[in-house]
Amino acid sequence: MKVLSILATTSIPLAMIFTHRQIESLEKLGIENQSFYIPAEGLTFIKLFTTVRELRKTISNFNPDLIHVQYGMIYAFIAAFSNCRPLVITFHGSDLNTIPGENFLKNAMKKILSNLAVLRARQVICVSRVVQKNLWWKRKKVNIIPLGVNMVEFQPIDRKEVRRELHWNENEVVVLFNANNPIIKRLDIAEQVITIVKKSLPNARLEVLDAKQDNRKLIPLILNASDCLLLCSDSEGSPTMVKEALACNIPVVSVDVGDVKERLESVDHSRITEKEPHALASAVIEVVKSTRSSSGRNKLIADHLSEEAVAEVIREVYVKVVKC
Repeated sequence: MKVLSILATTSIPLAMIFTHRQIESLEKLGIENQSFYIPAEGLTFIKLFTTVRELRKTISNFNPDLIHVQYGMIYAFIAAFSNCRPLVITFHGSDLNTIPGENFLKNAMKKILSNLAVLRARQVICVSRVVQKNLWWKRKKVNIIPLGVNMVEFQPIDRKEVRRELHWNENEVVVLFNANNPIIKRLDIAEQVITIVKKSLPNARLEVLDAKQDNRKLIPLILNASDCLLLCSDSEGSPTMVKEALACNIPVVSVDVGDVKERLESVDHSRITEKEPHALASAVIEVVKSTRSSSGRNKLIADHLSEEAVAEVIREVYVKVVKC
């Protein structure tokens, strides 16, 4: 089966890493893939015209059985209405969710473009039910498929050993925070949380991940070296970092956003709490003081969220599309 994957290009090194990993997993199952990239920024009318022309040329040369576009918005709209090939769209959250702080027009336009594109889709993938709720139609064609995790790359490692490798102090309490979009991820709340935590645990600090730095190879080490992961975002689809923390049996303290509540259901030593600094800080202190690992890895396995398991499900979606 031949699949043309349509992806966004971005200046942030880690922004689309998970889509590339998913494509690699599908290729291992025998899917022949070719990727086509659409600029995430500066898409003027002239560039839009050029992009559509190049896309049509690529489709003609590659002759795919279907097109799979990652993300809605303008990417899905271009994929949907520049050709007649069978179409699969994956919505990741920011393409359908209302983002607090973004202007009304931007929120409205991305929803309009995304939902118009759905009219042409044979199958739709949403990474969580929260994302699915923002679709206006074709909800019966939605497959809820969160992104998978590389269970080999992300697995439990002895914390002392990893801290020595990273040159971290063995006695400090490290709360990990992913700030790839500081405003949406609410770095301001995380900083308030750690200030409160330090009153009870003076040796605590906030380790902030910056997506502008290509530190992907270090993330499994950083996760395993941390005492817990903190999430206080305004909007999420199915945050990959949470699943990666679970794969490493690292406790997670989070607000109820995206599918995090579902991912943490029945997981030991992790907490869902309200988006309020004192509540989050209390949960962090409780989790850290327990000095125990979570049972997240077993939950991920039970939910069939390894990269290999997710790839199998997506391949089944492709088969349904081709058979239509």
